[in-house]
Amino acid sequence: GAWWKEAELADKELAASILNSDQKFMIAQATRTYYTSSMLFTEGSKPRWVINEGSFMMMNTFDLTVDMVFFELRQHPWALRNVLDAFTDEYSYYDEVHFPDHPENSYPGGISFTHDQGIYNTFSPHGYSTYEVAEQHGVYSYMTHEQLVNWIVTAAQYVHVTEDNDWLVRRKSIINDCLVSLLNRDHPDPTQRDGIMSLESNRCGSSTEITTYDSLDPSLGRSCRNLYLGMKSWAAYLSLAWFFRKLKEIGSETIREADAKERTALAGAERCTRTILS
Repeated sequence: GAWWKEAELADKELAASILNSDQKFMIAQATRTYYTSSMLFTEGSKPRWVINEGSFMMMNTFDLTVDMVFFELRQHPWALRNVLDAFTDEYSYYDEVHFPDHPENSYPGGISFTHDQGIYNTFSPHGYSTYEVAEQHGVYSYMTHEQLVNWIVTAAQYVHVTEDNDWLVRRKSIINDCLVSLLNRDHPDPTQRDGIMSLESNRCGSSTEITTYDSLDPSLGRSCRNLYLGMKSWAAYLSLAWFFRKLKEIGSETIREADAKERTALAGAERCTRTILS
């Protein structure tokens, strides 16, 4: 009975919106599809939220999570936090990086996150997705840089909407690691950074990183020096600056430390802006 009432309220809310009939149909269809693709697992008393990726059936595909963030924050923010926690605790990894033309020389990389958490109701091993494969050129290669910026902007939106400062403090070390990782993927020499990804993850082997536009034109699929990822990196730098400002405001970081990290993140955004505008 309670579920019927909740559904009727949702229908009335959509009907009363200023959207036209075609848009209302699209929203209703997308909402039904989302919940049809959802699964709620329990591990003892711990819930685990999973969204399946269409016919591919990949679980919690991260470049779809970042697209659904606005809907999930409106409907049930705890589910987004649950997915972020799973990526952080079980599906993150640390790597090294190299310039595409010199794979023999490795440099510090940093933290990133997997493309997904499993497939066909089966969780993949921790730290690995079912999609990303080493030595795979094009489709099915790694999306290391993209998933890094996806975590940053998704986490920032979660904290911005929910004001969940406890979660922010708990994930402070990961946020620090994200800033270091983003900078390292630009250039190992700070004086030569321009805000855009220039180095590939060693997880690729001899192949190169790709973006979520993997099955379209090759100019969109390659991550390195990609304008699409450049814009997401700009947003990630601004999100990181906001994180450090907020950590200072709630007293979880000293003013000196937070200000220094905020300046570093803002400088990254500024470099990104100059490169994009050029």
